[in-house]
Amino acid sequence: MLGRAHSLLLILVSGWLVLIASPALIVKQYPALAAAIYFFFAKICHQLPARSFQIFEIQITVCHRCFGIYFGFWLGVLFWPFLRRPGLILLSKPRLILIPAALLILHTFLSSTPLERMATGVLTGFPVALFIWIALDQVLGLKSRGGSHASR
Repeated sequence: MLGRAHSLLLILVSGWLVLIASPALIVKQYPALAAAIYFFFAKICHQLPARSFQIFEIQITVCHRCFGIYFGFWLGVLFWPFLRRPGLILLSKPRLILIPAALLILHTFLSSTPLERMATGVLTGFPVALFIWIALDQVLGLKSRGGSHASR
């Protein structure tokens, strides 16, 4: 069993991905709701049409790179429980997370294709999931035990 933190995180991130794609699927039936979702994501992402994926020729709410980060995070939530050795390496040297982040930042200054932008996002989002999962597991563990580490 993977635990409450993992299940909760998987549900939340899956919902986030559905939210990203939903306006493209509902814009004709619920234009006001779709507009509100686009507006929400406009605070997070530039949403340039030329740098965003489309579903049925309608732009999703985030650019290629942001989608890659979220998708990479989702993949991380899915796969980190089965990647014990790489997880232990990353946890023992957390600064390794800076490598894909540096590639993403460097890549923003280069001419790139949608696939390259998404790939740098996936590489950045994937390792972050491990740390968020562990942090959430610790928070939920503290809550269920009714105490804090400071009081022990």
